[in-house]
Amino acid sequence: NTTGSVTSMLTGMSPIRTGVIYPPDIMRGTESTRGLPQILGTAGYTRTNWSVSYYSNSHAQNMVNAFDSDNGSNIFSTFTSILPKSYELSRWLITAIVKEFIEMTHGAFLFQEMENPFNLVSNHDSFIQDARNLAGAMRDMDSENPFFINTHFMMTHGAFFPIKKPYFSKGKEQNAPWMPDFYDDAIRDFDTTVKIIYERLQQLGELDNTVIIITSDHGSEWSKLKRVPLLIRFPESAHSGTYEANVQRLDIAPTVLAYLGLPKAPWMEGDSLLQADIPANRSIFAYGILKKVGVSHNQHGHMGHTADFDNHSITLIQCNNAFTIDS
Repeated sequence: NTTGSVTSMLTGMSPIRTGVIYPPDIMRGTESTRGLPQILGTAGYTRTNWSVSYYSNSHAQNMVNAFDSDNGSNIFSTFTSILPKSYELSRWLITAIVKEFIEMTHGAFLFQEMENPFNLVSNHDSFIQDARNLAGAMRDMDSENPFFINTHFMMTHGAFFPIKKPYFSKGKEQNAPWMPDFYDDAIRDFDTTVKIIYERLQQLGELDNTVIIITSDHGSEWSKLKRVPLLIRFPESAHSGTYEANVQRLDIAPTVLAYLGLPKAPWMEGDSLLQADIPANRSIFAYGILKKVGVSHNQHGHMGHTADFDNHSITLIQCNNAFTIDS
C-alpha cells in the first residue's frame, strides 16, 4: 500500500519493522527520526516533498524533520519543533489538530474546501494535485543549495484515469475500471511529466549534477505481485545497464548514499545496487492490507485468499515465485 511503501522507501526500513502500512499508522520512537531525508538534511540538502496528503506525507506518518517543506508548508515543522523527539505521539497529534483546524477554518470562510483523502487517490482531484506537485518540484529545482525532492504523481493510480492528452483512448469512453487504453494514456501523461522535469534540469545546467529516480509505490490494480518500475539515471549516465538481480524499493536509500559517498545507515534493510555481490535470487518480502473477500490467482498461478480490509498479508517473492500469507 502507498503509505507503507513510500515510508519504507524514504526510511530504508520495512513496514513490518516500522509498523507503518496504512493510515493512521505512524512512525514511533527513535525510528521516527531515521531516514534518507534526515541524513541528507544533515549533509546540507534542502528537502521538499510533493506527495499525496494523508496517505504519503511526512507529518501524517510522523517522520520527524524529514523535509523542510511538505506539500508547500513548513508550519507544522516549526510549530512542533519545541517538543522533544521522544514525544512522537504528541507531535503527531498536535500536527493533525493544527492541520484539521486550518482546513476547517478555510472551509468555514469559503477560502477553500477541506481536502477529501478519498478524492486524492480516486482521481477526482488528480489533475489539480499533479499540477501542483509538478509546479512545486519545478520551483524547488531553482534552489541554490543541493536539493532532494520527493514527488508523487497520481495520474497512473487508477482504477479510472484523468487523461490529459488522449492517444490510445481517443474517442473512447472510460466506462469500466482499468481499461488498458486509458491506462496506457495515463503512462504517456506521466512520461510527458518526466520529460518536463528532465528538460528543466537541462536548462538549469543541473542534469549531470542530479540523480533521477523513477519508481512506483505499488503495481497496477494495487498489486504487490506485479513488478514496478525502478529506473535510476546517474549524472553523465554512469552505471548504465539493466540490473538482473531481484531488487526492491528498500535498495533506493542505500544506493543514493553509496553514490554520494556516504555510509549506509545501520538500520537500513536494503542494499546499494552499486555493489556487485547481491544474490540474484534473494528473498523479498512485501506487506499490505487486504481490501476484499474472495479467491484470486496471481501471475504465477498461486491461489491466495483475500480477507476484509483489516487483515494484513505478507508476501514472499523469490525469483519467479511468490507466496502470500494472510493474517
